[in-house]
Amino acid sequence: MNETIIILAMLIACIGILLYFVGWINTIFMALGKDEKIMGIVIFLLNPVAIYYSFKHWNEAKTQAKQLIIGLFIMCVTIIPAYVYYSKSIIS
Repeated sequence: MNETIIILAMLIACIGILLYFVGWINTIFMALGKDEKIMGIVIFLLNPVAIYYSFKHWNEAKTQAKQLIIGLFIMCVTIIPAYVYYSKSIIS
């Protein structure tokens, strides 16, 4: 039973990671398309800046912002409990 839950949590976490990654790439392309090449490079190098940029340009980037936030939420909901479970199993 534990293996099934772990595999399901990993699959859900992978969906969150993929959703965040797609939103991040779309934000980079949007910044480069608006001739903000420096901001595109900064977003590429410093990943969390994509969330700030998407909120700053909400009218043009609401799809990217939603992808980033939902992906981040899904990752946190699955990865944090998995880490807690894993760390308790190592200690025991």
